[in-house]
Amino acid sequence: MNKHLIIGSNSFLGVALSKALHKSNETVLGVFHENKNNLFEEIDHIPITKLKNLNSDFNVVYIISAFVPDSKDKDIKQRLIDVNQELVARICHQFKNAKIVYCSSVSVYGATNGILKEKSDWSPESPYAESKRFGEKIVMKHDKYAIVRISSMYGINMKLSTFLPLVIKSAIKNNQIKLYGDGKREQNYIHVNDVANYLIAASRYSVNATFLAVSPISISNLEVAKTIKKVLKDINIIFEGEDNSKSYFYDNSVTNKKLEIRNRKEFKTEVKSIIEWMKKGL
Repeated sequence: MNKHLIIGSNSFLGVALSKALHKSNETVLGVFHENKNNLFEEIDHIPITKLKNLNSDFNVVYIISAFVPDSKDKDIKQRLIDVNQELVARICHQFKNAKIVYCSSVSVYGATNGILKEKSDWSPESPYAESKRFGEKIVMKHDKYAIVRISSMYGINMKLSTFLPLVIKSAIKNNQIKLYGDGKREQNYIHVNDVANYLIAASRYSVNATFLAVSPISISNLEVAKTIKKVLKDINIIFEGEDNSKSYFYDNSVTNKKLEIRNRKEFKTEVKSIIEWMKKGL
């Protein structure tokens, strides 16, 4: 039985990973930052201030913690360095014998009109994406690692400030979904439990590698709206303005073959669960 350490156990993904590892009867310790309201209570947790006191005998260390800035944040540049770069370096140094599983982002690719794969070129277009690219470089110097680039995660308890929960909220409260442009822009959504399974599979892979945790198909904003409408029935889908954002498409067949990933959550079914969850909170 391996010992697993989750850096960022209070996060959306950290909770899902904690539950998945616990279900497999693995030994798991979680590390949280300031917030601990979401912690999975079936495993032990410590604050990040005590991280340096831990023994280095963990087999796998998952780096989920990341600073994802929004418009209200201050000192963004320094916080990106502190969390997305320097913390990663400290973890790699402290746990020299562990396998590092690093949660990266598809944002390291940047915008493109093509289909993105594991070996597609880096082209980060934001300070956050650049910080994740830098984090990948740090991890690549470690003896044992897996880098997992993740697309847009969704599921119950997801952040409510992104497109999917925002349009669900509008549908519930206003009986209306507003889309910009023609709604044909496509995004890739992957369920948080599927991402947790990718991370565990990556931790068991015997060779250092970079993987792509995405769903098989990308979905247009209009398809998302229609999926919600099928559940809530009497809502209107309206269009206004323009949407100049690019669509994103991925091919992670190499990842799926290496990690033997087969079963995935079905978007339409899971959206229904999110709607029911959000109804209770509104």
